[in-house]
Amino acid sequence: MIDVVLSGEQIRSAPREVKEWIRSILLAELTPAPEPEHARGEMGEATLAECTVTEAGRVLEQIRDDYLACQVFFELSRDNLLDQNEPPGLHRIPIAEILRHTRLGDLEHLGAYLDRIGEAFQAVRHDPSIVLFALDRLGGLYIHDTTRRSIKRLWQALASRPMNTSDFPGIATPAGPTVPLDIDPAA
Repeated sequence: MIDVVLSGEQIRSAPREVKEWIRSILLAELTPAPEPEHARGEMGEATLAECTVTEAGRVLEQIRDDYLACQVFFELSRDNLLDQNEPPGLHRIPIAEILRHTRLGDLEHLGAYLDRIGEAFQAVRHDPSIVLFALDRLGGLYIHDTTRRSIKRLWQALASRPMNTSDFPGIATPAGPTVPLDIDPAA
């Protein structure tokens, strides 16, 4: 075993990939990631379900009353630097990045929102044993790449449509669309 000491300046001037690696090591050592019950098994491509765009829309319909759950859901579509250790067909998202982008205070809250998203997906598929994502010991969350692309496509479809302000009292504009379940998956 070799110990390495880095100064704050060395860490600050390091490339983003190195900073992310250091952050993941520290996160793994200082605060173990909460693992939802449905993600405790061996992480592998065969164990993670592929979510279609239509299914992503149905998941969003189930969690739409919870702003933070929706925010975490859309974080699952965020593009990251290509991780060379990433298994083919899977996409790894550092938990620290999800926490930073959603401004959630701790891993316990993030775990609760991930559980809600996972349960919504299980309800959509009518299968309580299906797994949407898995966590690793180094602070990473894995989803199938098809799932990431589906959620991203849903986000792009929602962002390109007029906002539905009917749910906001005091704003007098015509009602817009709700979650589009008719998105063409081939688009």
